[in-house]
Amino acid sequence: MAEAGGAGRRLAASLGRSGGWLGLAIAAAVIIPFAIVAVAAMTTREAALNRAQEMAGRSVTALGEHARKVLETHRLVLAQVEDRLRGATDQEIRSAPWLRDYLARSIAQEPQMGAIWVIGPDGLIAAANRPELVDRRTRIDRDYFQAARQGAEWFVSAAYTGRVDGILAFNLGRRRAGADGRFDGLVLAAIYPASFMEHWTSMMPQGEGQRIGLYRTDGTPLAQAGVSTANGPEVAGRLAAAFRERPEGTWTGPSPVDGVMRIQARQSFPALGIVVEYASDQAAVLAGWTRAVQLWSLVALLGAILLVGTVLMLRRAGQQELAAERARLQGEAEAHANDAQSRRMQALGQLAGGIALDFNNVLQAVEGATTLIDRQPANEASVRRLATLANDAAKRGAAITNRLLALGQRSDLRAERLDVTTMLGEVRETLTHSLGSGITVRIEVRPDLPPLLADREQLETALINLATNARDAMPKGGSLTLAAETEMVSMEGAGNRPAGMRPGRYLRLAVTDTGTGMDAATLARAGEPFFTTKPLGIGTGLGLPMARGFAEQSGGALQIDTKPGEGTTVTLWLPVAEAGAMPRPEATMPAPGKARSSSRLLVVDDEDLVREVLAEYLEQEGFSVLVAASGNEALSLLAAGEAVDVLMTDFAMPGMDGITLIRAAHDIRPGLPAVLLTGYSGDDAALRAGGTEESSFSLLHKPIRIKGIVERIEALLGTETD
Repeated sequence: MAEAGGAGRRLAASLGRSGGWLGLAIAAAVIIPFAIVAVAAMTTREAALNRAQEMAGRSVTALGEHARKVLETHRLVLAQVEDRLRGATDQEIRSAPWLRDYLARSIAQEPQMGAIWVIGPDGLIAAANRPELVDRRTRIDRDYFQAARQGAEWFVSAAYTGRVDGILAFNLGRRRAGADGRFDGLVLAAIYPASFMEHWTSMMPQGEGQRIGLYRTDGTPLAQAGVSTANGPEVAGRLAAAFRERPEGTWTGPSPVDGVMRIQARQSFPALGIVVEYASDQAAVLAGWTRAVQLWSLVALLGAILLVGTVLMLRRAGQQELAAERARLQGEAEAHANDAQSRRMQALGQLAGGIALDFNNVLQAVEGATTLIDRQPANEASVRRLATLANDAAKRGAAITNRLLALGQRSDLRAERLDVTTMLGEVRETLTHSLGSGITVRIEVRPDLPPLLADREQLETALINLATNARDAMPKGGSLTLAAETEMVSMEGAGNRPAGMRPGRYLRLAVTDTGTGMDAATLARAGEPFFTTKPLGIGTGLGLPMARGFAEQSGGALQIDTKPGEGTTVTLWLPVAEAGAMPRPEATMPAPGKARSSSRLLVVDDEDLVREVLAEYLEQEGFSVLVAASGNEALSLLAAGEAVDVLMTDFAMPGMDGITLIRAAHDIRPGLPAVLLTGYSGDDAALRAGGTEESSFSLLHKPIRIKGIVERIEALLGTETD
């Protein structure tokens, strides 16, 4: 067996070395069979199309002969009726008792003829083969009547659906003339297209894609079979042009109706005013040829496969080991990715559970407080206490959303100058009570530290999250140190600093524990959202990512130094508050102006609950309030002349957002003060950019204290707060 395997490998190597002539042999084995197939395919395709054209020519000849005989026979019947009635007045025709039976006998032997009428010169029916076909409706406006009155001896009408029997038909009419040649009415016969189709389909070979049609020379269809395209004046116009260009013959080309390639045959009868057409879809004609070519190609392909199969098998044997190794590596990579995804989903589930728990607590507090207020509205002390509880719960919900936004660096930071020593002292006071007696909290701050420029609430949250992680790393207790010092960064990435930092003065806030530390693998993933080493249900893996997001959004960075068994130091690099580096203060409150009782507010919000609460509170504060549920409704009120001193609108509303509403309102009331409420965070710049000098507004972020809204309104009105 070993010798056989060695011989196979040697044969594969030999084939590889003689690849020149082997390649030519394989190419010939593939090209020659397919070249034969190509020649045979072209020959047989031409033959199939020729046979289809011959059949189309024979078919249209047979169809045309049948149509000609039918119409000539019907012409003969109408001529006989006209001869019988020649010289009779319209009154004599109407009163002739024998005429109805005569007309019925005249069409009895003609299955295609459904009815026959005698119509007087006034357009009214004088007689018919059945009494129900005689009515008092005039036919003066019909195409056949107009043609006969204008001198046409014979006329074929467009197809229509009969009012009496509901059957599709078209009319063949013959003009009646008096002795002096005046118009004396006409004799009219209804012909059923269905009878044509029954005869044609019985005499034609059945196949897919066949289309048969009987048309007037102007392209109007009279009888059709196998036609799925819609008829109409545009289609009739194209057909009429095609009939004039090629009245007879057989050819292959695009259909004038829909452009599909078809084998077409046509025969015209100018004396009768009709055209007969037969067509077969080229794709249907070539369907059998296509299947044959596919079979031949398959046979050629099998032959080529047999010739090259041996070589491919030998080559494949040499590649199997490499393929197996690649498959193993790919499997390991997929398993690692699946495991990582599983951990992410597990952490996401923990996060969702934690968020749901926090918000359920908020909702429980709000629902419980409001329920108790509803039960005892007269107890003022209890109502005030419960209202405070509900308000505190709402603030807690807002804090939850702010923490989530900080994770994605989308929180709206409100930077201020912070005294680091004072702030760390307050954080230490909080941590002393929350971390437990087993943890000693120390502060190491160098004297004369410059003020820090950061969002105080977000910074305190980040430090508390880092301290909580440190506590979990010290299950048996230990020491936690909060340190602060300044450092100048002169070159990006220089020294032991986080990469990508901009040059400038930074204040380093370090949180150091004496806990278990982290190994290299854990440190590499410590900053990933949702990654946690804590048991299920204990941690969310968001503390470090949120702190990093806050630091980077503040213009700084986060750095982790750790070793197993030696504790961990997490450092926040935050910019120093240079002289004059303060956020632009809000506009100062203008001088006192209108009183509340004389001020009218227009409150616009698509959320009913929000709109009702705002309106109720503002009315209790003494304002007169007008409400609208949409931008369009608000503009209608302004356009109607409603007195409005301040416009207050939500930002995100369906149809018209708040900025668009404010601009449109300023077109109606230039200079109208406006307050824009938004639930989005971090969009001050974008929203302010939406205003112009002529279309400005005051921006407030939800959730905001109702008192804050009143203060902002009074600032816009120039009134004094209570």
